[in-house]
Amino acid sequence: MPIRGELVLNARRFTAPDQTTAPLVLGVDVARGGGDKTRIVDRRGRCAGHKCNEVIDTADLMEVTGRVAREIDRLNPNMTFIDVTGIGAGVYALRLTALPHRLPPGPGPRRWRPRRLPRRPCREHFAHRIRAAGRP
Repeated sequence: MPIRGELVLNARRFTAPDQTTAPLVLGVDVARGGGDKTRIVDRRGRCAGHKCNEVIDTADLMEVTGRVAREIDRLNPNMTFIDVTGIGAGVYALRLTALPHRLPPGPGPRRWRPRRLPRRPCREHFAHRIRAAGRP
């Protein structure tokens, strides 16, 4: 179903209320290589990218870490969020945890490993667990 034109016009005319009192946060999405690029963006309330909207095209993890640390020092955000899935865990663990920056707790360099399922079929496995718990 298409969106009515008047709704689009109203959305384009919308002006967000003053966002200067909202907390400043920094988001970092670290590239995995190929055609992907690392991005550092600030956000304050509904406004994003006004103070920092940096694209980094390098495979050097230490350079990315240094640039993220510089932006944290320059902007002094209330919190910095780093996508730690994949190579972003390296940025989090390499240097930023050793510096006095406000970062949410993350998994660090430890990789996530799925729990190995038993070799028996699922139905048999769950029936065994239910019997072990004392249920009929």
